Parts: sequence; structure tokens; C-alpha cells
Amino acid sequence: GKDAYTLSWESASGNQRAGFAKVAQSLGSGFEIYPCFSENGEEMRFNPMIVLWAYLGLDVLCGRVIRMTPPLLCAFLIQMAVIITFAVTNFSIPLPVKVTQHIGEAVTVRVGESPEELALRVHDALQALIDAKQGRRHRDYWAALRNTWGARAVPDAKRK
Repeated sequence: GKDAYTLSWESASGNQRAGFAKVAQSLGSGFEIYPCFSENGEEMRFNPMIVLWAYLGLDVLCGRVIRMTPPLLCAFLIQMAVIITFAVTNFSIPLPVKVTQHIGEAVTVRVGESPEELALRVHDALQALIDAKQGRRHRDYWAALRNTWGARAVPDAKRK
């Protein structure tokens, strides 16, 4: 959808995810975390049902409803969402797009840094890498296909 390449590290409890940062800190200061992502990874499969779901804004609405429910019901709804999503993804159509793996500059664990601070630095480094290499935060099948096949977009001025 429109936020396919925007990081969201909020857990079901509302906290920012920092477990990986705790593990990195347990390995000592100087340990390096390398942010990485796959350019056009979201465009390598097309699923009309998921596109329609996102187009209608039901993905955002579902997330809001799940976050507003009591913890036990929330856990159940999340599990149902995972099962349904897994089942629906079996109907995806593979697309011949070029997928490139990018590895960013290392984020080094600092002495006295909290896990949350380290996680935020990794988050920011990864989002900056995505923004620099992907060039957009939304899913764009046509851009990925053009990139793969070497076609260039026609500037708006020449279309007239």
C-alpha cells in the first residue's frame, strides 16, 4: 500500500521494538548492526485482493481496530489477521521485477546507550537507506517493471 516502505516498529503493546538492540548490547560496545532491505521487494508479487484491501483503506482501519481492543482479543485478532493474510498471499501473481539487496553503513553499539536509543538509530539508518535506494515509500508496480525492463518514463511535457 501507500506505506509499504515506511518502517513501523510498534509492537502490539504500543512499545517500540528494541529486543534486537538488547541482544546487540549484550555483545558489547563496538558491535555493529547493518541495516539492509530489498529494493522492489514489495513489487515482486501482485495480489489483486491485497491491492484492493489497501486501496479501500481497510488495512489502516483493521490496524486501528486491533490496537483498540483488549489484550486477549487483540492477540486473537492478530493471529486471525496473520492466518488470513497467509492464505490470501497464495493467490499472488509473480512479477518479473529486478530485486536488489542493499546493505547500509554499520550502526555501532555505544557505551551507556539505552536499547531504545540504539533501536531508534537503527530505525533511522534503515529508513534513510530505504528512502535513498527505493526512492518512494509506496508500492509501485509500474515503476518496478520500468526499472526492470529499462524503459524510461515519458516526461509529462512530452505526453501532450
